[in-house]
Amino acid sequence: MATFAPKRRRPDIGQKEASKMGRGRWALVVAALCAAAVIGAVVYAAGCARSGVAGNGVVQAQRFELVDSQGKVLAILGVPPDGGPGLALYDSGGKTRVILGMVADGSPTLAFWDSEGKRRAGLGVLPDGRPGLALYDSGGKSRADFDVQTDGSPELTLSDSGGGVIWRAP
Repeated sequence: MATFAPKRRRPDIGQKEASKMGRGRWALVVAALCAAAVIGAVVYAAGCARSGVAGNGVVQAQRFELVDSQGKVLAILGVPPDGGPGLALYDSGGKTRVILGMVADGSPTLAFWDSEGKRRAGLGVLPDGRPGLALYDSGGKSRADFDVQTDGSPELTLSDSGGGVIWRAP
């Protein structure tokens, strides 16, 4: 059978003094909770200001990184110092494979790289409004270009490994 220690008796103080001590402890607890709430609100507001969380539920930043479960960066959405907004996608080895973005002059571009890090295809619109598609060889040289001229006429150019035109239409 378990034995229990007798309950300790509180020193003999009057009921009024005990009541005052209880109220004092409660006042201290309430004051501490209020201080913690105020400090928490200030820290939260400062954190929101640094992270770009606006009061309307919008998150703002100059760069977002998408990472896998090991923390490896797989995609970056951001604004580089030398251009417009862009989205870069990386393979498991960390090599750039796709970039969608706007260059400094405001022209949109979409580019693809192979697993060796060589640019293989590009699609874009030039500042004058002409769209174009370029296909590159394994050495990164443009070999086939398809453009639509400002007058609406198409142009297809095939080039050799040295960059010389081997066929063009029209």
